Amino acid sequence: MNLRGGWRHCLRGLDYVRCLEFPLVYKHASFQDGLRLLDFGSGQSVFSLVVASTWNVTIAVVDQGDWVSWQQRMAQRLRKKGLLRALSFHAFRSDGRHLAFRDGSFDRITAISAIEHIPDNGDVATVRELSRILAPNGRLVITVPYNSRSYRDCYIEQDSYSEKYKGTPVFFQRHYDEEALMSRLVKPSGLKLIESRIFGEPGYQFFNRFYANPKIPVPIKLFYTWLAPVFAKWFLRVYAGNEVRPKPNLPVVTAEGALLVLTK
Repeated sequence: MNLRGGWRHCLRGLDYVRCLEFPLVYKHASFQDGLRLLDFGSGQSVFSLVVASTWNVTIAVVDQGDWVSWQQRMAQRLRKKGLLRALSFHAFRSDGRHLAFRDGSFDRITAISAIEHIPDNGDVATVRELSRILAPNGRLVITVPYNSRSYRDCYIEQDSYSEKYKGTPVFFQRHYDEEALMSRLVKPSGLKLIESRIFGEPGYQFFNRFYANPKIPVPIKLFYTWLAPVFAKWFLRVYAGNEVRPKPNLPVVTAEGALLVLTK
């Protein structure tokens, strides 16, 4: 799919963490022909496009940034090549706190590393909106950054998804812990939590030492970032229960995450 997206996507490869997140979300979403899918915070992710080329489903992708239009262009390209199985594919630019969809519009909703970037109580408001537009017996699958017993709001000194940097650190994302997952996502949704998983790097910290290390120039990273699926297989996995523990001084950008599967 990255090859079809152009040379930039081909060079960038598949993001290291997504090598685990995408299969986890795909598995727990339990796709079937005829379902209605919303992929929230899709940006230029290939996830919904892979679903669109695999299942006869109705797909909507939503993001607050204009880059979501890339999704529509890619879907049109797949359709012209006869590779799009989705019954329809539409991209929308929208704030997750105010979605213009009717109640119960979707059978499956995915939010892959997206909700954590909405400032203030935006994650709470967004999960309520996603719950509203989820159909009865539908599934909402969420992934967010995670650090056991170590919730924090993370700020950066550069532009973020929602705000321009003007000399004052701007909000970038949250690291959730056990209490925050329940109080900010599960309980406000009013949905039933049917499964949760914690994932990350239990051993060698490849992600922050090599993949996301800002001290390594991008031209050098290009020699090995395209091998992300190989490195992810070596170092990244779902934790066993007794492996989950706090990680002091966890960097803002992290491979540690939580997956929540909720149903209505």
